[in-house]
Amino acid sequence: MKNKKFLISLGIIALCALVLVINSYRSSSVPSLKAWTGAADEILVTREGKTVSLVLKEGKWLMGEKAFPADPEAMTQIENKLKNLKLSELITSTPHYERYDLAGERAVTVQAKSGGKTLREVTLGKKSSTMRHTYVRLGEAPEVYLASGSFDELTKPADDLRDKTIMKVSKGAIESFEVVNKGIRTRVVKQVEEQKEESAAKDPAAPEGPAQEKTKKVEKWTFADNPAARVDEGKLGQVLAAIDPLKAMAFIEQDVRGLAPQCTLSVRAFGKDMRLDIYRKLDDGRYLCGSSESPYAFALDSWKVENTIMKPAEDMKQK
Repeated sequence: MKNKKFLISLGIIALCALVLVINSYRSSSVPSLKAWTGAADEILVTREGKTVSLVLKEGKWLMGEKAFPADPEAMTQIENKLKNLKLSELITSTPHYERYDLAGERAVTVQAKSGGKTLREVTLGKKSSTMRHTYVRLGEAPEVYLASGSFDELTKPADDLRDKTIMKVSKGAIESFEVVNKGIRTRVVKQVEEQKEESAAKDPAAPEGPAQEKTKKVEKWTFADNPAARVDEGKLGQVLAAIDPLKAMAFIEQDVRGLAPQCTLSVRAFGKDMRLDIYRKLDDGRYLCGSSESPYAFALDSWKVENTIMKPAEDMKQK
């Protein structure tokens, strides 16, 4: 019995020693990557032999030969993830890259540069089974590592990196807006009125003096052609939320100049007029659109167009 306990204890000690040796090997074989100082000014993303260049110019990221504006939030996340890349485990030193999506059409190679100097080069593969790590390679080195986190911004199609914000305007800044839908015009204007505040009970210890009347500013929305009709601000809020911000689902390679819109939304805010033109429904159900705030044609979701922007005036009247 004693011999059996001794053997069990010896086995446990041996197992612990083996784990320590493995962990020691793993930790020593995983390089520690230092975050670079300063900012990257170019990021190259290569997939299936095609490279998309993202260049920082005058504080803005521009994408590709046509210098499309890139999504600033996505670019900040990409740069931070590359800069702070952390490797957690060495998986293999042999080139079996297909099983990790580190070769072929699924692999994505990313280079971050500054002044022409490479700051980081990494090839991204698939996520781990826990979805909390990603298989990666560094430069041309053969080793495959697990890196902490995911890199969804870089593994999506390149067009997803474009800045899809078309119009950004808060409700408080809007002075008026107008919808012309199939010849029917609806114009809603904001008026600011001053109302007396209810006077609170006077403090008996307060010194005597002339009463000071307090007022507060109250916003009131009315129909331009029918000021007596009250606007349902809940439904109005749904319309305004659709353009705060207004984001394209995708950009469309089509020249919309000269096309007649079936619906136009005009907004007066920030001392200028902004316009959204809705032309027609596409075969995929989305709507082809254009705007005074973007030089590119784009598509909007049909639900947003039909259930908010193109709603008739009657739907916004307070019942």
